[in-house]
Amino acid sequence: SNMSGNDEIWSVNADGSALRQLTNNPAGDASMAVSPDSSSIFFSSNRTGTVQIWRMDQDGANQTRITDREGGFPLFVSPDNQWVYYSHGINRKLWRISLKNGSQEVIFDQAKPFFAFSPDGSRLAFAEKRDDQTLLATAS
Repeated sequence: SNMSGNDEIWSVNADGSALRQLTNNPAGDASMAVSPDSSSIFFSSNRTGTVQIWRMDQDGANQTRITDREGGFPLFVSPDNQWVYYSHGINRKLWRISLKNGSQEVIFDQAKPFFAFSPDGSRLAFAEKRDDQTLLATAS
């Protein structure tokens, strides 16, 4: 939300109570993904001058940058909590970063405007433009 005057990440209970600002930085913070065990929140921020992916605890503590060269927008954390999948901020390809050793790699080498994962991580969906239509395509 930008209700503070800047794009920040907030949390709120399902019933709308306990609104709490988790990030507070002059740069824009947005586009988040939560780990399967809900212990970590991954988000994009341009606080280093380029859009990178950051990690924080569920209460907003311990904000740490995890990408260092090819950042973007986090989409999905693998069910085994080993990988964060993200869309590159410029070339729109699908990348992932290992939460064990920090290695980064392209896993889908086609630029797409939209990616989404099945809950178990076994299928990838993406937007595909054909003529004047936008279609939803899948890959495994």
